[in-house]
Amino acid sequence: MKMLPLVAVVLALGGIGTCIYGFVETKPNVQASERRMLDSSGQSERIQQLENAVWQDYHDTLKMQSYLSLGLGILAAALGGFAAFRKQQVKLAAAGAALGVIVIVMAVALGA
Repeated sequence: MKMLPLVAVVLALGGIGTCIYGFVETKPNVQASERRMLDSSGQSERIQQLENAVWQDYHDTLKMQSYLSLGLGILAAALGGFAAFRKQQVKLAAAGAALGVIVIVMAVALGA
């Protein structure tokens, strides 16, 4: 049980990393493929299908990253809060809970 605060911090850091990757890499790819999909409206049907498939894949990836980071944030906040309640390494537990809340906010912003 003494590892609980450390686990909360590690989960929160994983969630932060997932959110940052989503903001930096995946979300711009979704927007770019959306623009390409709109630009290919006069092209052949095969190109439109391909652009739609690419956009759908990026969109699904962004949703999955958002759900994953939201789950990690909730888990980190709960574990950090529980560890702080049990008086186990209170500063580290509070950091894990606070980082978990930050991850939750980032995940909601990523999914919006």
